[in-house]
Amino acid sequence: MVDFSLRQLEDTPIDPWLVKTWADLIIERARLERSLESAAESQAGLMPKAPPSIDGFDLFGWYRSAEHASGDFYDFVRTKGGGVAAVVGDVTGHGVGPALVTATAQASLRSYTRVLDDPGQVVTMLNGDLSERMDTGMFLTLFVADLESDGKTRVINAGHAPPLLWRASTKPIEALPSHGPALGLLDDMEYAASEPIQLEEGDVLLAFTDGLVEARNPSAPERFFDEQGVRAVLSDKGHASAESREVVEAIAKAALEFSDGVLEDDVTIVAIRRLG
Repeated sequence: MVDFSLRQLEDTPIDPWLVKTWADLIIERARLERSLESAAESQAGLMPKAPPSIDGFDLFGWYRSAEHASGDFYDFVRTKGGGVAAVVGDVTGHGVGPALVTATAQASLRSYTRVLDDPGQVVTMLNGDLSERMDTGMFLTLFVADLESDGKTRVINAGHAPPLLWRASTKPIEALPSHGPALGLLDDMEYAASEPIQLEEGDVLLAFTDGLVEARNPSAPERFFDEQGVRAVLSDKGHASAESREVVEAIAKAALEFSDGVLEDDVTIVAIRRLG
């Protein structure tokens, strides 16, 4: 049996190599943390500073990453036809790797929407591009809403969480269907946008990533915020004729309160409200 007294431990010389190794690890950790902070700052800079102005619509977006960098993104992109495309995307996982894919996807979308009129063609080209670059098992779910000032809206959902549409006239909430698998899974997939949806005054179209509905209650881990939690707040704010910013912030607040401020995945929310 080995017995060391406190005095023996105090008198034991410390190996200089161990001291240097420990110091190097501390320095390397500080460098890594700074690199992650820089990545987070760079990614935040890619998000819209403010929604663009488009006649007939009130837009707002919000996101929060689970780590320094996010696999989520949203954007409002000017289209070739003079409208705006609202985009929400979610790359599998979170952290620096998925964040690099989101940056590539954002840049490509901004380029393609300026030269192509059809959102289906935009998503098809992006899928072909990403399929060549993404690692096996990684993919991007994507929702695009192509908005025109007259309220006509073409949407395309590539494997994304179903967006919700609150109708001001009849008060129901519709879940929009999917139009194909996530990007990066089938390199020859041809995507097609929906027939135009007519958004009327007061209608609210809400798109979000699955981190929102998967927010977990820490006191009851089997309970999730779920789509029902989103629907409840959306309906309440829709009836109150709330602005898009109020809708998004109320949903984010409700999810954060439900999860006690802890998010296990990145969360992004975009609201599109039709004005009179």
